[in-house]
Amino acid sequence: MKPFGITMGGNVYQLIAEVPNWSADIPNSLINYRNFFKITHAGLLFSDHSSSNYTDLNRVYYFIMEQAQDCQ
Repeated sequence: MKPFGITMGGNVYQLIAEVPNWSADIPNSLINYRNFFKITHAGLLFSDHSSSNYTDLNRVYYFIMEQAQDCQ
């Protein structure tokens, strides 16, 4: 439930704070948006954690499959 709350909080923040600022003057706001995220962006956070998430999911999958084979 906690990840859901964090995601909802992030979405509400974007809708209230970021979207009005970035969509006020479309051509210039897009340029400012790109300049703002020039050094880092949210994709880096997810790309750093995605490989470990896939590794963890694979471990869980193989653990479950081993347990299923032991039960047969």
